[in-house]
Amino acid sequence: KLIAAYLGRGTAQALQGNLAAASKDFSAAIEIDPNCSDAWKRRGQTRAALNFDADAIKDLTRASQIAPDHECFHQRGIVYHKMHDYRRGLSDFRKALDMMPTNHVTWNFVGLCENSLGRTREAIIAYERATSVDPGFKEAWANLAQAYRDYGDRLNAEKYFAKALQVDANYTHGYHLRGLAYYGCGEIRLALADFFRGFQIDATDRNCHLMRAVCLHSLGQLRAAVDAYTSLLQVDPQHQCFYQRELCLYLHKTLDKDQMGCNQDYELDPYFKEAYCKRHPTNHPRICNYVTQAGISSKIPDVVLSDTTTSVALRQLVEQSRRFGPLI
Repeated sequence: KLIAAYLGRGTAQALQGNLAAASKDFSAAIEIDPNCSDAWKRRGQTRAALNFDADAIKDLTRASQIAPDHECFHQRGIVYHKMHDYRRGLSDFRKALDMMPTNHVTWNFVGLCENSLGRTREAIIAYERATSVDPGFKEAWANLAQAYRDYGDRLNAEKYFAKALQVDANYTHGYHLRGLAYYGCGEIRLALADFFRGFQIDATDRNCHLMRAVCLHSLGQLRAAVDAYTSLLQVDPQHQCFYQRELCLYLHKTLDKDQMGCNQDYELDPYFKEAYCKRHPTNHPRICNYVTQAGISSKIPDVVLSDTTTSVALRQLVEQSRRFGPLI
């Protein structure tokens, strides 16, 4: 009864986020009965949540030695996956599936491990198993789409991203992932639409916030891009988008100049370029004397978006790009 009390209170503490107190309760249960598999298992999960990964592995291993079950191997696999030890994680997830072959979450983790090991086809099979067990598993649909994207199959990637968003039309991460896929294909306007939708759903999502600004920057909508970068910096003053905003402002002031006469390598502060490449924080001592770019000038218009080219030379350049782009 005392063991049950410690386990019950420890579980309640863990659910409330009091992980250190929960770990103490599970340890007390282990002291009373060193062969209580449940106590070892729960303490392992708690230690994993506290980022004590090595201790979590030991606890979950001990639990699997006393009473091996699906949860022991599944939880230990999650810890290995978090530690980027994908081979051991995959081995544990496979063992867990031997005990519970229809667990869709475990199949999803198998896919994640296989994909991280570069075995995309095996990952696709695992994600398909996960979605066949639970067709409403949006994360697995998105992971399946990502695997097809990694495989270079754009049509299937789009198909399964649509599946994920069909399950949950407000799936912010799904819009972010599909936006990245479109951005990687050069479909900047489609990417912008997805990042904008993701940002509409969750204005606190910094990934969509940043990529929305990057797309606007890429499309030459520099005023909107600067506004987006600035609003992100207001939330997080140390965000790396500071450097992109400075480059955006530099580009804006050169729009009305002869591009042959503009030399970004020469004109930009060398310490700024070094800090950008090394991803230094924006308050790094190396750029403490950096003078920020001037703001947007009302005299310089943004790039006008057009689906048609305006000169013969430009049309020829675009045509050659279309020919050689897929070969790169």
